[in-house]
Amino acid sequence: MFLETDANDHANDFLLKVIPIDGSLARRIVNPNDPPEHQHTVESVLLQRMDEGAIHRDDYSLSLGENKIGIPVKNYNGSAEQIVSDFCDTILKVYPDYIKLYPALALEYNKDGSSRSYSDIKNLLEEAERDDGVLISGQRINFSRLRNIYHRLTKHSRRLQEEILDITNSK
Repeated sequence: MFLETDANDHANDFLLKVIPIDGSLARRIVNPNDPPEHQHTVESVLLQRMDEGAIHRDDYSLSLGENKIGIPVKNYNGSAEQIVSDFCDTILKVYPDYIKLYPALALEYNKDGSSRSYSDIKNLLEEAERDDGVLISGQRINFSRLRNIYHRLTKHSRRLQEEILDITNSK
């Protein structure tokens, strides 16, 4: 989910470079042959596309009841991103092999299914900056990309946010 959000952001940046919203091209009608009520400017189409790709901050509830796969019964509340992060924290403790099946999870989780701590993430970022990238699950990820990914992960993970708050309060 976080990688998809990142992809949307990159697409939006690209669109804004190719067709700046404040430029004269953005104010042109997409199809002047459309009836007036269906005529849209390039700007309105681009803004609608960006809005559709944006993260919506609604709060949701998800209840995981009794199940046959061994996942603890739990209620999840928060944004979709927070629920996904919390759910992954829970399920990877039971099924750490999912990290091998879905290598992107190795960015936030260790091989045993435990979550990477904030200090682990800081160390990985420092290593990536120093060595022009870091190897995670057999893939080299450059510092810039890794920093963006960890920014998003940290922003939406309650566990990491609590850890950062604890570090901040202890100073």
